[in-house]
Amino acid sequence: MRNAVEAFKRGKYALTSAEKLAGIDLPASASRAYIAGENLAVSLLLTIAGSAPRDHGKIWNSIKSLYEKGVLKENYRSVLETSYRIRIKADYGEDVGGIAVAVSRESIEKQIQNLNRFRDEVEGILKEKGFI
Repeated sequence: MRNAVEAFKRGKYALTSAEKLAGIDLPASASRAYIAGENLAVSLLLTIAGSAPRDHGKIWNSIKSLYEKGVLKENYRSVLETSYRIRIKADYGEDVGGIAVAVSRESIEKQIQNLNRFRDEVEGILKEKGFI
């Protein structure tokens, strides 16, 4: 069974790794940013709903739904999706679904900045719910 606190810790660790790698290894940084976002999303979904889908798109849509319900202050669906697209482009040189993304230090740092905001919101909710 997946655990909300463990997923949150994995997300925080991956985000720290992404930050450290941003100026050194863009594909590795993109991968860590993607992993951070997915784990933070799973952590939030486990906290709020008790379960989380395993499919990327369903995770993203669930995050959008939490925004629409007022649980989140910002809709992070596009942040999570963009992190995935940048990771695929960095790893395989391919655009997903015909949507082009840039793999650059600037694009990855922007994702990291967005994911830091997401982490802060998730952390606040976990604290509020008594998980951490």
